[in-house]
Amino acid sequence: MIDELYGDLRNAAVEGIVLAIDDSGAVQRVDVQTHDGVIRSGIEVYQIPGLSSYPVKNGKALLIALGGDVGNMRALVSDSTRYGNQAEGERTLYCPDGTRVSVRPGGLVEIWGGTSITTHSPTAVINAPNGCTINGPVQINGDLTVSGDISDHNGAHQSMGALRNAYDAHEHPVRNVQPGSAIISTDLTDHPVT
Repeated sequence: MIDELYGDLRNAAVEGIVLAIDDSGAVQRVDVQTHDGVIRSGIEVYQIPGLSSYPVKNGKALLIALGGDVGNMRALVSDSTRYGNQAEGERTLYCPDGTRVSVRPGGLVEIWGGTSITTHSPTAVINAPNGCTINGPVQINGDLTVSGDISDHNGAHQSMGALRNAYDAHEHPVRNVQPGSAIISTDLTDHPVT
């Protein structure tokens, strides 16, 4: 009786290594090798609602025997590594390659894309009343509409609106006008765009 009780307690929660993952069904399942080389196959993985992940092979798994029944196990799966060196209160969603979203105390959110960040939405709004900075080249595939001015070189030159107003108002003096079919060139504008 004591040996049976010991076995039940020993198998109620066991750690193992993930051998295979099946993510094709309504629930995710894993095959796990536990102590003494025992392989548990097709174990359902518990996931946090609204968050889905695909475990890595050779990652760790905690198997819990529901009601002490080793024939009715569930798995909590973890990577072999974790994202560390976080500040107190920081939360991070991450992949093993370093791609991550970190939510930090003080209202800071950082997104690190390993190679690319893609957003899909019919519309998108960024509310940044104190400004928005993009470090790097920008490509826009489509129209650009702005309600304010567009400037270059950190505002060292006039805005595009000021340049357009200067261009629209400028004139070219015409000298030596001749009758007939003579061709003449105008002088340079007397209102150069600066």
